[in-house]
Amino acid sequence: MTRYTAILFLILCLFVGPTLAGSYYGVWRWPMLFFLAIFLIAGAKICLNKKGLAGFQIKVLFVTTISLCFQGLWMLFNRKFTFFENEVHQGVHKVWQLEPNLDQVAPSLPGGIDFYQAVDRLSSILPSLLALFFIAVLVRRNKLSPKVIIITIFWTGVLVALLGITQRFMGAKGTFWSDTFNFDGRNLFFGTYRSPGIACCYLNLCLALGLSYLLVTTRKALQLRKRSPVPSLCISLGVLIICSGSILAGSKAGLVFTFLTIIIWSVWNFSSVWKTLMNSTSLLPDNNPRERNFIIGTCGIIFVVTLLAVAGTVMNRWDASIESDYQTLQYRGLINQVQYEMISDPDWGAYGFGAGSFAILFPFYKNEVPGLERANTFYSHNDHLQMLVEWGWFGTSCFYLILIGGIHLLLRNIISKRKSKRGKSDTIYSNGIVVAFIIISLHAFVDFPYQIESIAFTICCLLGIAWGQKHVRT
Repeated sequence: MTRYTAILFLILCLFVGPTLAGSYYGVWRWPMLFFLAIFLIAGAKICLNKKGLAGFQIKVLFVTTISLCFQGLWMLFNRKFTFFENEVHQGVHKVWQLEPNLDQVAPSLPGGIDFYQAVDRLSSILPSLLALFFIAVLVRRNKLSPKVIIITIFWTGVLVALLGITQRFMGAKGTFWSDTFNFDGRNLFFGTYRSPGIACCYLNLCLALGLSYLLVTTRKALQLRKRSPVPSLCISLGVLIICSGSILAGSKAGLVFTFLTIIIWSVWNFSSVWKTLMNSTSLLPDNNPRERNFIIGTCGIIFVVTLLAVAGTVMNRWDASIESDYQTLQYRGLINQVQYEMISDPDWGAYGFGAGSFAILFPFYKNEVPGLERANTFYSHNDHLQMLVEWGWFGTSCFYLILIGGIHLLLRNIISKRKSKRGKSDTIYSNGIVVAFIIISLHAFVDFPYQIESIAFTICCLLGIAWGQKHVRT
């Protein structure tokens, strides 16, 4: 019973996070965190025993996860400053000021910048890391099928994309057609994400998984006696919706990474795709290649018509970018210089400045870079550098050990299964997960997907699958 409770609330987390509020915070973030807490309680009962820690890779993941949790909590507990954004303290009006924390526990040891920003970030990062570990244990002990996570992520992405496309057609001014989500008058939101680029990060991740889901479903349908094209057609429609949403979101970088996702996935799975496509006529009533070509052509026409219907946003953003001489790209380059200044500070070290510190410190360092005197930003638009600023070289190394280690484990099993000629479906799913990791890691150089709770949790779930896979020996 505990196992099914854990799986149920994991599915709810993967669904509620992106669909309820996406990248919005405040009270809208709590439903996902509430479901996540229940999953962690149920997962702890299953995983925290001798069997749960069996296996070298699980032990490595456990030590790395605990190290990150300890670092985050220590930097919070031993914070060096108290931050005042805009408030009256002891009769003095303080605006964006850092005051030394007179109650610091260990002044000679590293400490964070502020309590509230750190709590805001750690309240989602630490549970997501623990969920990653529990998912890895559940997958390794065959108590959780990776397919459950992949399918949930895919159909959630379809819903987010469908919402975004509908909002564009109807000219919505805010998410869910509500002024409550009209963030600073911005109308470039898409779906439940206030930034088109962040929406594309999530949708491209779903797209890579959806393509693998479609290929596996079609291959299995061809192996059944009672063959039906309906499941494959439904998934194909979902893939088209996600792909259209990724393009129509209007993000310049997102558009590039959408096509890159399709190209990398297609090249990687070309042999399986071609064989499946040639045999797919047996799923159709008349077993005729013309029917197959007609369906493919119809899907292509629907996709093109959808793009042409609302392509104005994409073209306008590209035109504005060209006219401004790619000013947004130059602006992000300047922000990167600010982060280099932060890393060069003697106070920065192995543990960084603490979670959530970038937004607080940016105004103090921006004057050292010409052209940013009036700039203000909450995210750096380069997650790799922001992670280095906030978590230091030790914390960043731990994060990359989890990410690169997960990719390594997936690739190792992909190669082993190809040599042993078994587990073809698992290989195709693994291919999709690796492509998703590659694309979102590249996109993180120009955006901030790791800072968005729903996306970060989704990535952690996929990393849990990667670390939980058993090595297939040839």
